[in-house]
Amino acid sequence: SGLNDCRCPCAFWRLLLRPAIPTSNSRLPMAPSGKRKKQTMFSIGGECHLEVPVPPSVLWQTVTDVDSTPSFLSTVMSVERIDGSSKDDPRTIGTKWKEVRKYKGNDVHMIKTVHHVGSDTSPYPRMFAVNVSFPTMKKTANTSTLIVSPGEMSVEGKAEECTSSILAGTFVGVPGGLLFKLQMLLFGASIKKSTTDSFRQELDDIAKEAIRRCSEER
Repeated sequence: SGLNDCRCPCAFWRLLLRPAIPTSNSRLPMAPSGKRKKQTMFSIGGECHLEVPVPPSVLWQTVTDVDSTPSFLSTVMSVERIDGSSKDDPRTIGTKWKEVRKYKGNDVHMIKTVHHVGSDTSPYPRMFAVNVSFPTMKKTANTSTLIVSPGEMSVEGKAEECTSSILAGTFVGVPGGLLFKLQMLLFGASIKKSTTDSFRQELDDIAKEAIRRCSEER
């Protein structure tokens, strides 16, 4: 049986330390720099947890495979790197790409930049964090963080021998501009629910793709 839980708002630090256990902390996520994001009445935040029946290495490769997301994330239409790197290059801090998503029938254009990424040899949990900006919404900014941890440990306690993993994700967004803030005042609960549902769907899509890749390797 898997763990599938989403809630809003999020607790980044507890999530990083114990990603398999939902928390009730009401603070917004702390950035890797240690500076906590300022909480406002207009902020949107949430977290999700999934147990995925694949080894951590397979899940991690899926999480960081941003160039292939149009093939497995249901809302992503296209991805194009704009930092001079190619899709065969590893994702590093500063890797940047343009992304187009379909949301309620509309194309949403965004710029994503990696601001934290674990290496393929670093110990678990490994974190992949991305800043998101919107060319048509200059004052709106989002941050999403995905964390991969081992699930059930082997007898020897080696992560690479695990047959399951925990995918934990957090997101926080601050809408900009008077119109968006007014919308938050009027429809905040509905917007937060819709955003959390979309984020949960993204984690579900990642999990399904990791399971597909794992089955192909066997």
